[in-house]
Formats: sequence, C-alpha cells, structure tokens
Amino acid sequence: MAKQKIDYREGVRIVDALSWFGKVQLTRLLENIYKEGWVSCPDTYLLSKLDKKVEELKEVVCSGNHPEIIRKCADVANYGLIIADKYKQSGG
Repeated sequence: MAKQKIDYREGVRIVDALSWFGKVQLTRLLENIYKEGWVSCPDTYLLSKLDKKVEELKEVVCSGNHPEIIRKCADVANYGLIIADKYKQSGG
C-alpha cells in the first residue's frame, strides 16, 4: 500500500492534536505521581491494567461525558507509554 500524502493543514491539525493530548496525558500522569514506578512491574500486570482502562473507556464513551472520555483516553495512552518506556529502558 502506497503512503498517503498529508496536506499542510492536516499536518498542522495532527501536530495540534498531539500537543493538546500530550498535555492531557501529562496531567493524568502527574495526578498519579505518588504511585510507584513501572519499570519493575511485570508485563502481565501492566497489560491487565491496560485492558481495564480500555474497558473503562468503552463504558464511558456511551455516556457522552466528553471530559471523562478524554481522561480515559489519556489513561489508555499512558499505559501504552508505560509499556513502551519499560522496553525502552531495557534496551528496546
């Protein structure tokens, strides 16, 4: 499949979305900064937490509560970040 070109406006929209959502993610991480780190957490634990967050997101999407949907999206993304960072830390 050939790569699709993205026009300038779409590129700006993507950058804006990443910038905004990154701030949402950071806010959620800072709200939970009191918790222990994740580097020593077993993969099974992190994956189960990710699954739980996905289930919570599925439930809240039907509610129409936009701020809560955004928070749950950030939680899901943050568990992806945590798992990726764990592998980056171990030489990935």
